[in-house]
Amino acid sequence: MIEVRPLDGAGYAVLGHVLLLDGDFDKAESALKHTAGLKAGTPEVSEDFARIHIARNDDKGAISYLDDALRANPKRQDLWFLQSDSANRLQDSSLAIRSFEQGLALGGVHVPEASSLLRLYLAAKQNAKALELARLVTANLPSDLGPRAEFAGVLDDLQQSDGALVAWRRVLEVRPDFERAHYRIARLLLEAGDARGAEKAGRFRNHHGAKIRKPLHREGGCPGETGRMYSARSALKQGAATVTDGALLSRLASTEDTFGGLAASAYSRLAETLEASSPERLQALGARTCCIVA
Repeated sequence: MIEVRPLDGAGYAVLGHVLLLDGDFDKAESALKHTAGLKAGTPEVSEDFARIHIARNDDKGAISYLDDALRANPKRQDLWFLQSDSANRLQDSSLAIRSFEQGLALGGVHVPEASSLLRLYLAAKQNAKALELARLVTANLPSDLGPRAEFAGVLDDLQQSDGALVAWRRVLEVRPDFERAHYRIARLLLEAGDARGAEKAGRFRNHHGAKIRKPLHREGGCPGETGRMYSARSALKQGAATVTDGALLSRLASTEDTFGGLAASAYSRLAETLEASSPERLQALGARTCCIVA
């Protein structure tokens, strides 16, 4: 078509887009430059230029094209997220935050993007915004286990204990026998000084533990991962048998607690290595209590 109509900018735009989809970035860029030279640029052409730059790891070069595309199509949620990712890689937190905010405001549940924005808020000391975002995302999570457990884990990783506690409880709304949620709820309550609540959560977990843990061994979903977990557990046991180290004993106790093994004994050994009045010792003893409650 462009051989017959060499001044047809739209034809070069179509050719450039097809070449981009085929991964031929150099020829795609050449065709798109013909389009621009013929004053036939469109928001779609700007988007294609941006994607070529991103494919070349040139986020800085992509930003101006993304701006052009978004000015024409401000409802393109995917482009807001694309721009936020580029800005993040450029360590332009201000642009990344604004782009994530614009994209998330268009609706839907987007756990990875919300998690990235949450991290940016916390890094920028915008704690009030972080708390509000966590509250809104948690309240609007779908009734699927995956997104709920994923976001609860993110809040845990970011040490947002209050939000994580709410999020793990939302996990139990859709999967009452999800062991990790019971474990994390008990631990978070214990760390917050609510020994009675932790004991109650531990009692429920232990009551359902055998029922919950059987699928780990019966279902063949991740045999390699399960094997590695057992190997790590074995290594911790061997190390703790020969060395009295608080950090090692703490990891062993947490591992035994996850497997439902001899966690009470491990927590007792950990408590013995800590100062009598230390908060860590009280937490270890509280965790031991949660483990032995029937």
